[in-house]
Amino acid sequence: ADQASQLLRRTLVAERANGAEPLQVSATEAALGSALRMKGDLDEAIVLLSDSGKAICEHLGHSHPQAMQCTGSLGLAYAAKGEKKKAAELQKQLSAQLQRVSARQLAGVYSEVVKLELQLQDQLPTI
Repeated sequence: ADQASQLLRRTLVAERANGAEPLQVSATEAALGSALRMKGDLDEAIVLLSDSGKAICEHLGHSHPQAMQCTGSLGLAYAAKGEKKKAAELQKQLSAQLQRVSARQLAGVYSEVVKLELQLQDQLPTI
């Protein structure tokens, strides 16, 4: 995760310097946020995932796989930080979004989102 985060940081600097499309920059921020979450840099991960998730939702909508991946990864970051209430809210949101996705989509592009949602469920106490 450390090498990935370093590479993603360099990519982000280059994208910003070269005037990359905002959606591309947001996707790189989301990837960096996920890498930082896995590395344990939770505060920075939360900021990046929150900001990139908002931007991706504005461009692609809440039900797009990239937006849902941001939601799931953000929830996992909050869970790892011990902020279970925020994590539970995001898990509920992600679960509701997944219920609106067809079975065919779940087997395809949304399969990674399903994995994130299950990981998030595992991080939360049963209610």
